[in-house]
Formats: sequence, structure tokens, C-alpha cells
Amino acid sequence: KYSLHHDQYLKNYLSTEVKNIIGIGREVQGKRKNGDVFPIDLAVSKIVVGGKVLLSGIIRDITENKQAQERIQKLAFKDTLTELPNRQLLLDRVGHAIENSKRYQYSTALIFIDLDDFKIINDSAGHMTGDRVLIEVANRLQTRLRHSDTLARIGGDEFVVLLEKVDQTIVLHTMERLLQSLSDSIMIDEQKYFISASIGTASYPQDGKDVATLFSNADTAMYTAKNAGKNRYSFFVAQMNEEVTRKHKIIQNLQSAIEKGSFTLVFQPQVSLEDNTVIGAEALIRWTDEELGFVSPAEFIPVAESSGLIVPITMWVIKTACLAIKTIRNQESEFKIAINISSLQIKEKKFVEIIHQTVIDSDISPRQIELEITEGALIDNIEDTIKKIQLLKSYGYRIAIDDFGTGYSSLSYVKQLGFEKLKIDQTFVRNLPNDENDIGLTKSIIAMGKALGMKIIAEGAETKESVAFLKENGCDMVQGYYFSQPLSLEDFLQFFAEFNDT
Repeated sequence: KYSLHHDQYLKNYLSTEVKNIIGIGREVQGKRKNGDVFPIDLAVSKIVVGGKVLLSGIIRDITENKQAQERIQKLAFKDTLTELPNRQLLLDRVGHAIENSKRYQYSTALIFIDLDDFKIINDSAGHMTGDRVLIEVANRLQTRLRHSDTLARIGGDEFVVLLEKVDQTIVLHTMERLLQSLSDSIMIDEQKYFISASIGTASYPQDGKDVATLFSNADTAMYTAKNAGKNRYSFFVAQMNEEVTRKHKIIQNLQSAIEKGSFTLVFQPQVSLEDNTVIGAEALIRWTDEELGFVSPAEFIPVAESSGLIVPITMWVIKTACLAIKTIRNQESEFKIAINISSLQIKEKKFVEIIHQTVIDSDISPRQIELEITEGALIDNIEDTIKKIQLLKSYGYRIAIDDFGTGYSSLSYVKQLGFEKLKIDQTFVRNLPNDENDIGLTKSIIAMGKALGMKIIAEGAETKESVAFLKENGCDMVQGYYFSQPLSLEDFLQFFAEFNDT
């Protein structure tokens, strides 16, 4: 509380504004003796003494309250790491931008930016380093924008740019500059980190006439760029929505198919070129949905992997394959069924335990299960992958490296993991023996596999000539349409019996 007659500033204020504030509180500016202005809360009341009306004023220094409000405001609308606007503030600005676009008839664009494989930096270098990389990314992106543009961080490694009063050329050049800003490595503690981004854009009014639609379509365009190979940009087109809608429908119906077990398993025979006998089969999943009809594995498997649904689907395949082996009743022979394992499945903490328990519960020998692992699965967390593969081998499972020649595996890892079999991808086999490049690559793969002590199997053998070439050059086994297309279990049993009797 302050005595008003000691503060000339307040006396002057009361003399001119008292009629407006009697009985209520008001925020006004106070002035300290050193001249600093500060916020105060002022309340004035009338006091009648001996027929005289006096004024009583109470002031309260609210500097700390104001500072607290500013901190709350900052937390509510600013990203705490980069100091950029957050999602909430961005949404507000986009809403205003759309209203201005309507009024003044100009175009507004949203650019979604998602860093490619940023998780690798967090996992390998730690989140503190990851945060420093994000701050540097934010600074670089900001330098490529106009003062009127808004750059926001909406979470994780996702950024959004709001552009007003633009045309397609301006948007295009902006995306090119944003990509260029990340082309140089980022140096953190004398360590270089290389960053790229996938960028997508949508514009008002042609790609969306409200905030939600504009956000959704820009996000869709960004994922289109990412799926196309990353480190690129994409404009939204209406067809993308159809693809996204179908993808969501596939995910939704896959979840139902998992619950109902409404898949089927077919078996493609694997034939030994040494004695021309069927020595196994690859289990291949098929799905015919009540609503979507037949959905190709080439379409639903990538969706299942990106959504995480591949894990329960693979477990269904393993259980069904175990039942098939029991039906074949050939447990004393070398017959085995090959099953594809995704990299996502390998990352599961109890991957080995779950598979092994499923096989043991089915009363099947692990030696009759061959797990095919793609080259790409070897890249992620190689130490953990090595431990799991070695444990599987100790239980008796056969391990094959699948689609060899299409990935990026290190030969040292291939040697260290001790794969029993190497499968040559069908892209190298299909044109044998007519393509000189495929001839050279196939011979090299076979020679390398043999040097590492592996059996060689080629998929995609469709002609008599390709089979003869593979046999002549040391390939041990083949699968493909030359011998048989994938068969139902009933048809496979008949094929197996007839083929091995001839």
C-alpha cells in the first residue's frame, strides 16, 4: 500500500481519471524514483469524513504476475526447444491467413517438413545431441524464409511453414531453398551429422478450404515425397487422397482380418537341382477381403510393415506353417518351410522367445523352419540382430538371407552371422541367360555364397533355360513358375508326392 500524496504520478492520475475507476481495480503504469515504469494494480474508493469526500487508493506491484503470465503465454504458444511457434500458434495463424486469403483473394500455402531417419541420430548419439541438431535445423530453415513467413515446430522432427500471398512458383522455390539449407552436414562436438527432409505442400483454396483439410493434404504430400525416396518435395494432388483413403481402409480391414484369421497360406515348391526333388516350400500369405476383394501382397505387406501389423500377421503365418508341416507328416526328412521375417519383427524384444515357443507348442522341430531375413533387416541395430540370429541357430532354426543383391548388407556381417542359405533375388534371375549384366551378377553371387559356405537358392526361375543356367553355374535350389506356382496346401501335397515319385 502506498500513500497517494507521496506519489505525484498517482496524484495526477487520480485527479484526471478518478471518475472512471472509483470502486474498481485497474492496471496502470507506475513510475519508480529512478524513472523505471512498472505495472501496478490500482483500486480507488471514496471515504466520507465529516461531510468531506476523500479518496483512498491502493496500489499493488504486479511485475511478477505479469512476468508469470508472459511465461505461461510463451509455453502455450512457443516450442520450448527451438523458440519457434508451436502447433497451437500455427493453427491460429493459419486460420487468420485463410480468412485474409478469402477477403483479399490471394493464395496461402502450407509446407510440411519431416526429417528423414532422424531417429537414427537420437538412437546413436542420444537425445541431447538430437535436440542440438533440431535447433540447428530450425535456424537453417528460418534463414531461407521471408520475414512474413511463419516457421513452426509441431512436434518431434516435424516442421511446418506458412506462406501467404504466394503462387506456385514461390512455393516451389521455397521448397528448393529449404532442401538446400539441409544439404551441408551439421557439426556437433566435432561429429558430422547428415540431415535430409521430405517436404510436401498444399495451398488454399485449391487444395483445401479449411485449416483441417489444408493440414491433412500437406501432410499427405509430404508422405508421398518420403515414400518416393526421401530428400525431395511433392505438391498435393487429389489422387493422393484416394491412395491415402485406400491405405487407411487396408489398415482397418487388416486389423479385422488378424482378429478373424481370414488369410490363406500358399506354398511355392523349392526344388533341389542336384537330384530334382522337392525339398521344401516357401510359405506365402494371401488375402481376399470381403470389401476390397483380392489385395496383392505387394500392396498390403508394405502397409502392414509401416503400421506395425506385420508382427501379428507373421505370427499367424508361423502358426499356420507349423500346422502345414504336421499335415505333410514328413518330420524325419529334410523337408522344411521357409518363412519371411520382417525387420520390424526382429526388433521385437521377445522376438526369439515368441517364435520358438510357437514352434515348440506346435510339436514341430525347429530344423523344419527356415527363417528368411532380408538384407535391409541387417542394417538396423546389427549387434542386437546378430545376438538374436545366433540364438535362433542354437535352437536349430535354419537362417537364410533373402533378396540378396538388392540391399546394403556388409559382407562382414553376412560372414559373421553364418547364414546357411543365400537366396538370389528374382530380378537377377528372370532374364537369365539372355541378360549379360544378370549373368555376371548371378555368377558372382553364387561364387561369393559358395566361398562363405552357403547353399544357394534362386527365386523367379520361369524357363527351362534359366534353370539350366543356374544348375550349370552351381546353384543348389530354385523356386519359380517353371516348376510350380504357389499352391494351396492340398494341391502342394499332391504336387509333392507326384514330383518326388517321378
